[in-house]
Amino acid sequence: MENFNSEFDKEHRAQIIVTAAEQALKRKKYSEGLKLSPLVHKIKAEEYYGYIQKSYPGLVIDELNREIIEMLCLYFTNDKRFEDWEGNILTKGIALGGGLGVGKTYLMNIFAINPRQSYRVKSCQEITLEFRENDYQTFEKYTKTQFDHKANLFTGSNIITYCFDDLGTENVQKVYGNQDNVMSSILSKCYDNMLGQIHITTNLCANQIEESYGERIRSRFRQMFNFIEFTDSSIDRRK
Repeated sequence: MENFNSEFDKEHRAQIIVTAAEQALKRKKYSEGLKLSPLVHKIKAEEYYGYIQKSYPGLVIDELNREIIEMLCLYFTNDKRFEDWEGNILTKGIALGGGLGVGKTYLMNIFAINPRQSYRVKSCQEITLEFRENDYQTFEKYTKTQFDHKANLFTGSNIITYCFDDLGTENVQKVYGNQDNVMSSILSKCYDNMLGQIHITTNLCANQIEESYGERIRSRFRQMFNFIEFTDSSIDRRK
């Protein structure tokens, strides 16, 4: 019995040593693999640009949108070079402007999962209709950070914010009994709760924003967003 136990102990110890060695090797390989993963190192803007190109082969990058895409890559990787453009500040959100069909919504959908902060793209018209049916819950939903069941590919975080799409196309609804613009109220609350964490797309210029939402919202826009606009020569990519 002693010999059996002795042999068993030897085999058991040897097995433990082999198992420990295998686990150590697996951990080493796993760690080496992680070194290539953006989860454990700060991904550079150039790397993210390459990721976008590879992940979205249908995205046409040309002289009309290249600078905007490069700027968004800098912003969503927290690259200080983003602030080389006059007026740009990394702590603000993005307001992507331009004419119909130039690709604003398409680009913001592409950048929704990024190394900075994931967000959902939500139509302002849909938010307004949602508010009509469920006012208080809708107001709370879009003025606070939310949690997604899927973790961000780059950061591992489940926290998401929003990009309000096509600002200016929504209808005016009553907000708590007052005739007011739903998005105006939501943006005012976001200014208090989520400054620098939300984004918008819009066809409106600064004067039109003031006409639609008032002088106070226009003033707050300057503090909330980096304005990035497609040029007048940008084509309608829907054709």
